[in-house]
Amino acid sequence: MSKKTNMPNTYSQIYLQFIFVVKGRENLIKESFREELQKYITGIIQNKGQKLLSIYANPDHIHFFCEFQKIRYFCFSICKRN
Repeated sequence: MSKKTNMPNTYSQIYLQFIFVVKGRENLIKESFREELQKYITGIIQNKGQKLLSIYANPDHIHFFCEFQKIRYFCFSICKRN
């Protein structure tokens, strides 16, 4: 029987880019609330313990680029249902 060992020097770093598109690619993201929307998404990602590297909301879609270190926890926390 093999013994499971911890790997204290293991390091992982994952970068993911997300693109959310408005249904029908309509220009629904107005300049008047674009910055507020970006701050809202930034807060969600930071509250999950992850690092947002870049975000930009276009009129019909949003790009954001994140660095993840605890990917399993993050995926579980955004996918779990109440």
